Amino acid sequence: MKRAIEILTIFLLVATVMSCSDRSSHGKRRHLSDTGKSVFFTDRRPFDRKLIDEDISRLSKAISENPKDARLWVARGFIHAALTDFKRAISDFEEAARLDPNTDTADPYGPKKSAVLYLLALAYWQNGQPAEAIKHFSIVIDRNPSHARSRFYRGMASLEAGNRANAIKDIEAALSLQKESMYEQVLGEIKGQGGQEAIFASYVICFHPNKPPQNRPFGYIWEIQHQVR
Repeated sequence: MKRAIEILTIFLLVATVMSCSDRSSHGKRRHLSDTGKSVFFTDRRPFDRKLIDEDISRLSKAISENPKDARLWVARGFIHAALTDFKRAISDFEEAARLDPNTDTADPYGPKKSAVLYLLALAYWQNGQPAEAIKHFSIVIDRNPSHARSRFYRGMASLEAGNRANAIKDIEAALSLQKESMYEQVLGEIKGQGGQEAIFASYVICFHPNKPPQNRPFGYIWEIQHQVR
């Protein structure tokens, strides 16, 4: 019971959306792992590349033995995304989506349908490919019309693609679906109400239980920090 409460507390902590201002970071996307703050959030270990490489190695071995297990591709892709290695993340998510786009991604805040396509869209966006991101977010939204985060992130991808009108439309739609302070703040920035540059941080969570090929419970946090330009 104590362990369950601890895990739930950490889930609530990392799900909290934060905002801050930082003029020195204009035009840059910062990531959690860049500053060495990535954690295995189920047991609060600090960022340890040796342990991460160990997880990647085990997952790669498991994939070679069970190449049609989409969950393994998702798990490895998520680790690559948390490390900001988006090219490898995209490759793994694409294969997982080909096998089963509805695979459980273990993200409690992800969409119910096409959850793998949601992660793939995020990876495309973070890799500087907003057109591909918008295309995949649109598929997810068609299948999950009430999923606010997909609309918000599609709006952010539209902003990066230079389409402010579509960005505003999507983020307003996200806000109508879910009263989220980050949506309000980003919308204010886009409309010129903020008065200063701002970075908005959000999280995608991956949690997998203590099952092979991992020998321990583990989770990764993929932090996405948005600079409104």
